[in-house]
Amino acid sequence: MKKILNLLLCSVMVMVGIVVASETSNKAFAAGNVAVTFDLAAEGQTLSNKFTDVNVWGYGDNWLANATGQPSNYFSTNYPFVKNVQFMTATGGCYVGYSGCSIYYPRDLFVDPSDTANLTDYDFSSLVTGLHNVVNQGLKPLIKTGNVPLKYTTSPAIGGMANNTKFPDDYDVYYNYIKALADELIAEFGINEVKSWSWGVGTEFENKDWFDDKVSANTTKIGFFKLYDYTVAALEAAYVQAGAAASEVIVGAHSLTFAAGYWNEEEFIDHVAGVGTNGVNYKTGLNGTQIDYLTASFYDSRPGVVYSGGKTLVNTINSLRDRAKTNGLNHLKYGIDEGRIFSGSDNKALYSRVVAHTFQASADARLFKTMHDANIDWFSAWGLSTETFWGGVPSVGTHVANLAYKMVGDKRVEGTVTGSPGGAGNEINGIAGYNSTTDTIHLMVYNYNNNFNATTSETPAINLANIIPVSGSTVTVKQWVVDDTHGNFWPQWWADQTSRGLTDSSYSAGWSKYSVEVPKALTNAADVNYWYSREDAYKALAALSPTTSTVPVTGNTLTLNPEMAHHGVVFYEITNAKRSTGPNLVVNPGFEEDGAAVSSPIGWSTSGPDLDADYTEGTSGSGAPHSGLYKLGHWKGTNYNVYTYQTFTGIPNGLYTLKAWVKNNLGNLGTAYMEAKDYGGASLKSNVPKTSVWKQLVIENVNVTNGQATIGFYSNSPATTWYMVDDVQFYANSVSAPSEYVGLVTPGSKTETTADNNFVATKAIAGQDLTATNLNLYVASGAAGKVRMALYSDNSGNPGALLAETPEITLYNGWNQGTIPSTALTEDTPYWLVFVLSQTGNVLTYNPPVQYTSYTYPTSLPAAAPTGLTSNGGTYAFYASN
Repeated sequence: MKKILNLLLCSVMVMVGIVVASETSNKAFAAGNVAVTFDLAAEGQTLSNKFTDVNVWGYGDNWLANATGQPSNYFSTNYPFVKNVQFMTATGGCYVGYSGCSIYYPRDLFVDPSDTANLTDYDFSSLVTGLHNVVNQGLKPLIKTGNVPLKYTTSPAIGGMANNTKFPDDYDVYYNYIKALADELIAEFGINEVKSWSWGVGTEFENKDWFDDKVSANTTKIGFFKLYDYTVAALEAAYVQAGAAASEVIVGAHSLTFAAGYWNEEEFIDHVAGVGTNGVNYKTGLNGTQIDYLTASFYDSRPGVVYSGGKTLVNTINSLRDRAKTNGLNHLKYGIDEGRIFSGSDNKALYSRVVAHTFQASADARLFKTMHDANIDWFSAWGLSTETFWGGVPSVGTHVANLAYKMVGDKRVEGTVTGSPGGAGNEINGIAGYNSTTDTIHLMVYNYNNNFNATTSETPAINLANIIPVSGSTVTVKQWVVDDTHGNFWPQWWADQTSRGLTDSSYSAGWSKYSVEVPKALTNAADVNYWYSREDAYKALAALSPTTSTVPVTGNTLTLNPEMAHHGVVFYEITNAKRSTGPNLVVNPGFEEDGAAVSSPIGWSTSGPDLDADYTEGTSGSGAPHSGLYKLGHWKGTNYNVYTYQTFTGIPNGLYTLKAWVKNNLGNLGTAYMEAKDYGGASLKSNVPKTSVWKQLVIENVNVTNGQATIGFYSNSPATTWYMVDDVQFYANSVSAPSEYVGLVTPGSKTETTADNNFVATKAIAGQDLTATNLNLYVASGAAGKVRMALYSDNSGNPGALLAETPEITLYNGWNQGTIPSTALTEDTPYWLVFVLSQTGNVLTYNPPVQYTSYTYPTSLPAAAPTGLTSNGGTYAFYASN
């Protein structure tokens, strides 16, 4: 959605009025009492990179001349979060010299794109050069095909995006064109490289400015279905011809979605799923067509101003996802391929659809959180600096993306917000992650306000609960700030352009003065030269530098009190820090692992006479999950009695906490509660309250004395009453190394996915005399199957005789404890800790050495260890203790 959307939005902008932006850096503080609390015990999803993609509308400017000769590490150094480059409308739709196309980038890839007598004079050289420059940066291309070369249409029509909106006269001719392109790329780059790329068919395929056969919406829709089917078939044929599988093509389509299109994009999803009257593939005659992702556009009309009549970001993606899942397409990824903010406050289009103002920092930090909340895979950027990509001054949004990239791979730490901001419209919130392998915590907190002119700062309390130092009594806190006076050139430029006397007429008629790409928006050569004369000063102002401090931890809580300027972002990296509690033992705590609404969620069991009253669902609005896409529900149209539960065995004795978020329809629930039982004491219950908003239930001090526990949710209620459950936690109240042990009691520095059916032996020397009563094995993630553990004597540097063995244990993430008969161990004597796994997939941590040999998972371990073990150089987090 390029220039034409500016016209579509004009009437909207007149109605909402014109914002006069204030570029002041004056500070105004408000007496708010906001606290944002992140609980390290509440571990959630793995945080991922959401800013992976950049999109270019004409690869000629950024990926030909400008990219040639650039150091191969330019992107990895400046924009390490970028992994993919989207070449939008890369393969057709216009050429220079054709009426209506002369001011736009050439797209038709022929020796002579005007020669209608020769339909196969392909010339892919410029595209190949651009793709080489992408690959040389260590990035992956996403090639958008779709718009039809002019000479493939008898009477082409130039649409609002200066492209041919019509379809080919002969789809087989177009098939040959795409097949020839794929063949050439495979020959140039090799099939292994090309199959790591992605392909797209169309940009906003239901936008009339991109596709319109000038007959009707229905025939245009069918034309696009054909275009998609023939394109995918051509790509599959090229891959198969090169020795790859057709299924290795990664392909999808980009719709408008956030605003009403010429036809309903959900019908395309039906088509590729092979559903309904249009479910037949027009090329193959079979039902359905391969698809791997669905993307959309998403724009605000101006900073903080929602596009009139448009969907929210979450609803935009959910409308695609819901239709896909209804049709059984459960494997797709979802992203935003173009968008953010269409116009600046001067009602002119933003060059790269972001503002250079501080507003963009908080908006992008908030976006990072929203995308994790809604499981959106990526949001593509148009530009990252004042020169789009190559050189120039980085934007505040780029800083936020770089900081967010530090969080990738962390386990999300759930947060809650209490209190009220002091400034009208201020929203204080954030996202946090914890990496137990590196003992590092990351926090990104923002002060967002829809009002572009908001100037009020806040001083919230940022609390980290259940945190302890790895050593000593303090943690190291590194802090980055992005606001008017940190990492930001814009306030100085705004002052400079004012003192220079620049006015609206100093900028291009088509581009906003709020655009990041200042020198591209200016029209006067002297003004452009002035910008470049000051560019080094702007770069210095935009440099992002952290400060480091040492902060004490008191009572397993760390409190930070940042000064959060208007639209500001504060990012923390906290090291020498770890969780003071055990990890969450619950399997599938957020009911997300099935990837769909199901009657039997992974990890959970159901009992009672009404098993069909237990299920997961993923509705929106008042029925939206507490987080993620799904939650557990209890409901039935008749009276019902059901119990949803999970049992843990082989867990260390001690005090545990059970938590869950619930809400209900305020009806007469009958008997409804959360419960902890079978832990060696009386059942503990917390009744589900009448609440129309999510409320957290807590049962503390579950005193496990028998190495096991069951947690569950019970209902015995009248017809049509319901309650929901989400984000369940069950964790040990504290974790600490035993005073007497043999082995490694802390997770190691490396991880590996350990295979099943291996006799694995870790050597350890007793540091003191002790009597061992249990063995403990740490699983970092991916807990699967069962384990048998044992203690062996040493025989000349190898495992010898069996001393003691645990019962079979079902594995879970965290420390897995099994009891053994009391076994006396002698100081300075070597012993061997042994385990055999029944199933692969368990991720263990280790430090160097370990020995192993193939060994079928047994009913009991052998009296004498097998011989001929091979060393792989690692000591697992595995110990014996009393």
